[in-house]
Amino acid sequence: MNMQLNNVRPVSKGLYIGVYIGGAVLGGILMVAAIVAMAVAAAGAEDGSIPSDTGAAIAAVGGLVLLLASAMTLTSTVFLMMLFYKMWSAIQDGHARTTPGKAVGFLFIPLFNLYWVFQVLWGFSKDYNAFLQRHRLPVPLLSENLFLWTCIVPLMGMLPVVGYFAQIAVLVMYIMVMNAACNAINGLANLQLQTPQTAAAPTPTVNPVAPNPNMPVE
Repeated sequence: MNMQLNNVRPVSKGLYIGVYIGGAVLGGILMVAAIVAMAVAAAGAEDGSIPSDTGAAIAAVGGLVLLLASAMTLTSTVFLMMLFYKMWSAIQDGHARTTPGKAVGFLFIPLFNLYWVFQVLWGFSKDYNAFLQRHRLPVPLLSENLFLWTCIVPLMGMLPVVGYFAQIAVLVMYIMVMNAACNAINGLANLQLQTPQTAAAPTPTVNPVAPNPNMPVE
């Protein structure tokens, strides 16, 4: 190892993956349930099978559940972006293809983000491995194929029939990528803790004392 590591702080794998799973899975289930309930209430009120007051109450509850599901999904997205920022911050040595801010910010540009996600995920796996090899760090390499396919599979979600299975695969693959990214960050953080930077103690300066002419010489 021939470098001083950046100030890499460990991340909580359970927190990031837990929030992502909770927001993506539970939030998605609640969102579908809310939409179905609101649709049933509207149809029942229209054909008279459900009293108007009951239909209005169901629609109101469905609306609240929909807001809750949207908040959960938004939270999972925020935590995912935070992880992207942290993983790019860990390898900033002047050779990374992008900065943490650009990595996250450019993902919010419509259409361009279809290309940019390859740079954020696949590009990170390549830059991280190059970072380890460049500085000869004893940390496991990332699977570049995993990060690459995590970028490709979401595009298959646009296809009919196949898209349903692709969405499930995307969820699983993102969990695997988040797990790998957390391990990568923590690997650098642990290495940093194992190799504390020791500063050399300054050499005290001794000022020569001029001889006193009045001092008797023995």
